[in-house]
Amino acid sequence: MDSQFSAESYATGPPQRLCIHGSALLFGVPQGSVLGPHKDKVLVLGDFNARVGEDYKLWHKVLCRHGLGKENSNGTMLLDLCAKHSLVVTNTVFQQANKYKASWMHPRSKHWHLIDYVLTRQRNIRDIRLTRIMRLTSIWSDHRMVLSTVFLATKPAR
Repeated sequence: MDSQFSAESYATGPPQRLCIHGSALLFGVPQGSVLGPHKDKVLVLGDFNARVGEDYKLWHKVLCRHGLGKENSNGTMLLDLCAKHSLVVTNTVFQQANKYKASWMHPRSKHWHLIDYVLTRQRNIRDIRLTRIMRLTSIWSDHRMVLSTVFLATKPAR
């Protein structure tokens, strides 16, 4: 296992939104500096305002069988980014009830959608134990908190 772990946010400030900057698509960071060294473990967390849908056959290296809803244009851009950088959407990996997948409620239709994601490199997907939505009752928000349990192993210091 690698001894280093990096979970870095390249957001320019709230709210985090997808934007196109040249050929890179992740918070406007130029291509090449997005994911850091290949040996690092990378987690990308955020509200991407994208719906990735359920088409795991088309996006077989990026999505798994347990998506939610329909794909939109931001979702297509996010999936394309994930395919280019060998990332996987961990929210779609685990089979669970829809109430543990949906993270945002549309204000008018009151339908719940999956738009908050945890992304990681495909080679590190075995380190993600669970990604699910926390249903908090103490506060009200149109978003729900995303919980991701990650297994980390480090080498002892010499």
